[in-house]
Amino acid sequence: MNEELSMQLKAIYDFSIQCTIPIIVEPFENKVRKAGIIGTGTLFKFFDNYYLITAHHVLKDMYAYKKHIGIPSTFINSDILTLGTSKYHFPSTKQQQDIYDIGIIQLDPELSSKLKYRFLTFENIMSFQGKHNAYICGFPQSFSNYSEKNEQIISKPFCFMTRTLQHSDFTNIDRKSKHHIYLKYSNTIFADGTKETISPKVDELKGISGCTIWNYNEDNNGIWTAEKSLKVLGVQFAVNISQRYIIGLSWNIIAQAFSQIDKSISKKLISCMQ
Repeated sequence: MNEELSMQLKAIYDFSIQCTIPIIVEPFENKVRKAGIIGTGTLFKFFDNYYLITAHHVLKDMYAYKKHIGIPSTFINSDILTLGTSKYHFPSTKQQQDIYDIGIIQLDPELSSKLKYRFLTFENIMSFQGKHNAYICGFPQSFSNYSEKNEQIISKPFCFMTRTLQHSDFTNIDRKSKHHIYLKYSNTIFADGTKETISPKVDELKGISGCTIWNYNEDNNGIWTAEKSLKVLGVQFAVNISQRYIIGLSWNIIAQAFSQIDKSISKKLISCMQ
């Protein structure tokens, strides 16, 4: 890897972990489940409100352990903050939930003020056009551990470059929606942003649900920056173990979900994709 590419990968990694966040179950008395990561989310500010976007099945887990769910206050050595009076939103019918596995949390204003992250905006998104170079960043359980002695959860992000898949790339695809994004699972990942290492097995990726799917464009005009090179295509919600691909939802679906929360946001998201 040449020095310029290494520097770009490090900048992309640094940018993505400033807005991608692990969702954590804190330890509690009866230890019904082990403390640790249950999913990943991405932070956005639309108009005057702050949101954490993830997958619906992650949201269901969060709701079940609501009093014990938290998110880090920042991306390095942070305290865990509970979600307070944050509001949970997801598709209204079982059929929609199965096809459109999207969950949105409208963050409590007091909580939002304590988070030392980068909140993405309308300017950071783009429409899914079918063929993209992509960058994935999330927090799998296999990259984290919980120290009972120190009551501390240690986690590392999972990042890799890939591409979106076309129908000709593989067979027997269960394509429930034209707005689903299919991505090739890479054979290598980037540890600490730049160090190439062998990818974990696909069935070890539990916890990345809700992670960001970025479009990566290395050719941007003027001075290169990670922010100009990365735009959010959508949110990951599933993996196919046998065929080694990752599935996500595009902004068309996310805009539909926002129509139940704030129609002005939904309309703005749709206009950003036109």
